Amino acid sequence: MKEEAEYLRLALAMGLTTADEVVEWADGQIAALDEPPIQVIDVSLAGSWRAVEIMGLLNVVPGEADLARAAHRALGLFLRRLRDGGISLEQAAEMLWAYSNWASVPEDERLWASNFTDVVNCLNLGYYGTPESVRSEVEEFLTRHAG
Repeated sequence: MKEEAEYLRLALAMGLTTADEVVEWADGQIAALDEPPIQVIDVSLAGSWRAVEIMGLLNVVPGEADLARAAHRALGLFLRRLRDGGISLEQAAEMLWAYSNWASVPEDERLWASNFTDVVNCLNLGYYGTPESVRSEVEEFLTRHAG
């Protein structure tokens, strides 16, 4: 449950899921468990809260988890949506910036993710790159790390 909560926390931070979908997950957990943790009940009741507040609730869901695996699952969702064409390069850079700030991953991965903001800015200013080359770099990052 902790790993799923971490996945949802990152997906919410990156704009890949909504508060309503997170509340649905919590409601499902409550229905499936005889004694759901109070932290999951709190998430279930937080539908009108801001995303960052819900992220705080998801962060304290108890249990054991591979936080990097949960982060990489969120990148897998991101990669599928990027390939479907629903995410612009600017949105991708913002999502990777959020990932770099919220994911529990190795420092080199975090730094690589945070650099895409600069890459997209340099592209937009005409310093270097093409939209295709930047999209390729984003896909390379996602492919390497997505789970």
